[in-house]
Amino acid sequence: MVRVYIHGRPQGQDIWCKSPVIDDEFYLNPFLDSKIGEDMNAVLQVDMWHQNAYYSYIHRRNVVEKGNRPNAYFAITVCFEKQYCTHVATLYELLDTIYKQLCLNNIIEKSGDQEHFLVAQFQEKESVLVQITNVIQQNIEKYISNGLETIESKQDTISTQIKSYSTVDVDSPQFITDCLAHRILVSPSIMTKDRLPQELQQKIVAIEAQKAEALKEKNHWQSDAEHLREENTALTRKQKELQEQITELQKQIESIKDDVRSEYKEQINTLQNSKEKLQKQNDNLQCKLNKLLHGDPHSRDYPDNPQGEDFTYIQEQLHKIKTDIRRMAGRFRYSNTAITLVAALFNTALLITIVVLSCIGMPKSHNTDNGETSSLTKDIVSVKESVFPVETLPDYSNAKIDIPNLNTQNFEIGKPYILTLKGGANQDYKWRVEGDDTVLEGNMVVVNKAGEITISCIDSHNYIVKQRKITAQ
Repeated sequence: MVRVYIHGRPQGQDIWCKSPVIDDEFYLNPFLDSKIGEDMNAVLQVDMWHQNAYYSYIHRRNVVEKGNRPNAYFAITVCFEKQYCTHVATLYELLDTIYKQLCLNNIIEKSGDQEHFLVAQFQEKESVLVQITNVIQQNIEKYISNGLETIESKQDTISTQIKSYSTVDVDSPQFITDCLAHRILVSPSIMTKDRLPQELQQKIVAIEAQKAEALKEKNHWQSDAEHLREENTALTRKQKELQEQITELQKQIESIKDDVRSEYKEQINTLQNSKEKLQKQNDNLQCKLNKLLHGDPHSRDYPDNPQGEDFTYIQEQLHKIKTDIRRMAGRFRYSNTAITLVAALFNTALLITIVVLSCIGMPKSHNTDNGETSSLTKDIVSVKESVFPVETLPDYSNAKIDIPNLNTQNFEIGKPYILTLKGGANQDYKWRVEGDDTVLEGNMVVVNKAGEITISCIDSHNYIVKQRKITAQ
């Protein structure tokens, strides 16, 4: 489909078309402020826009409005929908003839060096405009229609670099290629390439070669940029996946921490309850002992048979306390505070036993006439030795961990050191070393990473005898 527009600035911008399309008017509006054609008598402007081809025959130099306002323009635009014209020289000749034969003296006139509008609005000469439209369409159908080609590219050229051609150069393949990629100006006023000086021709060839090389390099960089964008997208995706894994692992770590805290909290509560229970039993026995020592033998609370049921009860209770104390000692094996608590409770229980038994047997504690010890005294000794055997713990108060080949205050990385305990009882010891990347063989230790090292000496009862902290560097 071919549409013909008559437009310009007869008295303010005006556009006329027999069958106008709004999209075409968007293309035509910028002609009001354009400067193209000011330095030529006539020029044909070629644009590709929205897959339509626009060929505008323009008169701008020395054109004035009807009211003598300068810097006006007059133009005839032919729009080929979805097609472009390969017979541009013929089209220029057709529009130039229409201007000279039908537009001059009807719509515009020449007055000296100026071209002066005769109308304020194109509609005043609508019959002439219809005639111009019909003549253009008929001649295009007759002489140009066989030179129309379909526009495949969606590229718009209205904002691209402008290229200029003489009317004698527009039938070349290069012109067609440029039409689809650039805004083109065609005019007889433009020097033909055949008439350019040889030196200028060589410069043009060199510039064209540089342009082609620059375009090739541009395409190369665009390809590299696209490749980098794809790599960046892949890395971003991978980073997101790793972050999700880290988040999930962090949740698992927090869950494990919560489980460990809960487990140890339950153990601590259990041990605390056991401690309170033992303390309560100890208090009860102390109360019982006070009654035996200071109570009235004739009172209701005083035991009728000190060596009978009460004695058996006290034995059972003390034996139970001893068993619980040993169990707690096993749980608090590496805690100095716990060892102190166990030893204190055990000694208290033992003292209670001796005192109770002594008090119970006090009336019969003298020797018999034949010089033999009473049976109750023997019972006391028997109870002390068989029921509650006393285990004497070594004294480590003056003991200390010694490292003979430690010449400075700190461990040297990778150097072996021998661990000894000075001032302790003669028995076998075990050693424990806590720290990052340490190696312990018997009593020899090697530290392979800087940091704080804790050395513990453990005796045959699995008690921590002494501890020493040393920095490795």
